[in-house]
Amino acid sequence: MGVAREVNPQKRKLALLNGFDRSGTSFVGGLLSLHPAVNYMFQPFSRTEVHLTHNDIWQVNQAASQTKQFLSGLLKGRIDRDYIAADYWQRYSTSLEIRSDRLNLIKETKWHFKIEWLRYHFPEIQVYGLWRDPRGILCSLVRNNFHVTWYGNAFEEIAKTIRRVAALDAWRPFLTRNLDVVLKMAVIIAVRTEMMCQAILPGHWLVYENIASDPNQGLKPLLEQEALGAFDFRPFYQDDFNIVGKRFEHADKWKSFFGNQDRATIDAVFAPLSVPETVTP
Repeated sequence: MGVAREVNPQKRKLALLNGFDRSGTSFVGGLLSLHPAVNYMFQPFSRTEVHLTHNDIWQVNQAASQTKQFLSGLLKGRIDRDYIAADYWQRYSTSLEIRSDRLNLIKETKWHFKIEWLRYHFPEIQVYGLWRDPRGILCSLVRNNFHVTWYGNAFEEIAKTIRRVAALDAWRPFLTRNLDVVLKMAVIIAVRTEMMCQAILPGHWLVYENIASDPNQGLKPLLEQEALGAFDFRPFYQDDFNIVGKRFEHADKWKSFFGNQDRATIDAVFAPLSVPETVTP
């Protein structure tokens, strides 16, 4: 791993909040978008080279010239709209410009395997991870059938990554088993989450369950880290910020959604995760 470049304090203040699909990124991003000091940007990397290679690890020498140019532009206050390939950003962001007087916060779901690359090339960009109990993520994906419609061919790609990366050896035994589609989805969640656990700095985690219980306390780590000032999110935390899928339900729905036998197998898939102490709900 190389040494990151020094930060230029004159560049625009930019942060990335990354989490798995159905981990609550839209919920948490939607809450943060209400803060008067936040300029919220919704998934500008959808359908770009970040999205199209989201199961590939970018080493620090990865060219990714289009993404590098786009991020450099953001830090200089420019948005290259030719780079943005989906309309999510235009439909759900609070502003279509970079604001010099606010924290420009990007909400994303596809950076798990690219955080080291991002931190190396753009140390000015603060990277935050959103943790949700992986059983809750799995439950939300399955109850919406997204594990099939969104991740139909992803297991084969993840299997290649498991075989290449020593840090993922704990999931090698699952590659020799006859897994159903739900357990394959569990392995995908576990592997991508493990890579994020290893890349996110300890003080840069938000916990979905904590935010769902008390958003003012749950969002405090980011607010304090970015010196944004207090804000009362409680009047809004029952709002549904989902843009697709069924309305969100209680964070513990997975406990009744999966049967005892399924839960035991699912727990075995998630057991090797290197869960940082700071994300314990």
